[in-house]
Amino acid sequence: MQKTLTAIKLILLLLGLALIARADWLARQEALPLDPEPEMLARLLPGAESSPLILKPVPHYPGAVTDAGRVKKAAGLATARLEPTVKGYVDQINIFFVLDEDGMIRGIDLIADRETPYYMDLIKSSGFFEKFIGQNLRQGFKGIDAVSGATISSKAIIADLEAAAASAGEQLFGISVPRAEALGYVRIVREPRTIILCIVLLLGLLTRYKKFFRWQREVVFGLSIATVGFWLNTPFSLGHTFQLLSLDFPGSGNPRLLILGGFVVITTLLAGPLFCGYLCPFGGLQELLYRFIPVTHWKVSNKVLRWARELRYLVLFLCVAGYFGLNVHAFSEPEPFPHLFSLSKSPLAWLFILLTLLFSLFLKRFWCRFFCPTGAGLVLLSAHRKYLKAIAAGVEDSEIDPAGN
Repeated sequence: MQKTLTAIKLILLLLGLALIARADWLARQEALPLDPEPEMLARLLPGAESSPLILKPVPHYPGAVTDAGRVKKAAGLATARLEPTVKGYVDQINIFFVLDEDGMIRGIDLIADRETPYYMDLIKSSGFFEKFIGQNLRQGFKGIDAVSGATISSKAIIADLEAAAASAGEQLFGISVPRAEALGYVRIVREPRTIILCIVLLLGLLTRYKKFFRWQREVVFGLSIATVGFWLNTPFSLGHTFQLLSLDFPGSGNPRLLILGGFVVITTLLAGPLFCGYLCPFGGLQELLYRFIPVTHWKVSNKVLRWARELRYLVLFLCVAGYFGLNVHAFSEPEPFPHLFSLSKSPLAWLFILLTLLFSLFLKRFWCRFFCPTGAGLVLLSAHRKYLKAIAAGVEDSEIDPAGN
């Protein structure tokens, strides 16, 4: 039976990899759309849909708007066509906006993006884009706050629009405004948030190999929950995994995801799913609840547990098939922790979170051990360790990690 399960997992793995490769190839054939659809252009800048795109001094659609009976020159612009382009949480976000000769934003809409779907859904449903309408370059954009739960993406949109509007305003209408200095990788890596993330990751790595005090593991989990989870909102999730597999790497606006992703991949290849066992904020939360909430724990036979653990691989395959095969972005969001740490406003998301945590009181790491597709992917990524060690030692590796893998 074990050989049959192994063969099934191998077949599903190969099918999944084939779907990922096919989706990546198709994505490379289709570039991010640069220009608005005629309907969007007609809605935001009436009359401009019949005009061709003018490339100089900056790419724009010429038009006019009426303000209190006065006709003003205006231009429709796409941020992806203007320098500098700013990446969001993962990749570029292309915004179309209308700028008039006085430096006012008269209309705005999203053309396309390759951002994490969950974060873009938060941004669009919050009314974030509407806050730019009426903003003026001369006074600076005011009263536009980052969207809770999608801070990095929304800040990237603000920075991109400010830079694009300032560039276009100066070259098209002679509006001169101070420009914010773009943050490079070096400056962002030196930020306190990045340094603290690196410290927490180092503590998790040390905890895997060396115990310095009694509650070390619990303290590191607490730090991870507070920082990686709620503060930085950068728990390594299936959505991040899929975007890295799609070769969509974070920009300088979010080096912390790149640092975390690199740490997870490298440590998993070398030491197994270390992140799952020692640093995952949601795994840590489940473990702390199981350990410190006084309830009667369920007794489940090892045979049932072994069979139940195989569910993770089925969940992972279904998500890969849905996301890469059917192009349904919702399949990158089947996990409770992105909704928890972004403080989701969805009642269904909170019901999912609460049920998962409730079961975790009775079964240790309930989500991690039985359903987590990210954990299943990391176990597969570290599978070579088992077979290489078996070849070297001549026996099957029986090591069990704390995450139950």
